Amino acid sequence: MNKCDALYPRVATLSIASVVTGVGVILNINCDDLGAGVALMMGATEGRLTTATNAAGAPKCQAVTLENNAAAGLTKCQTL
Repeated sequence: MNKCDALYPRVATLSIASVVTGVGVILNINCDDLGAGVALMMGATEGRLTTATNAAGAPKCQAVTLENNAAAGLTKCQTL
């Protein structure tokens, strides 16, 4: 049993879970094909977020992915 299972045993058995973190909200957001832990900003495709950059004038990071999506589409993310 890992630490997450010990602290949140119901999370491991349910496909939908709410977690209060004190920062942001967990949502399913339309994203490019990305791995977990990627900072996101507005992308070139309307309504879709993409990997955040530090480029001058680029949009600021608005969310981070919490899972690895298999292809572009709805992905569990946490807003910042």
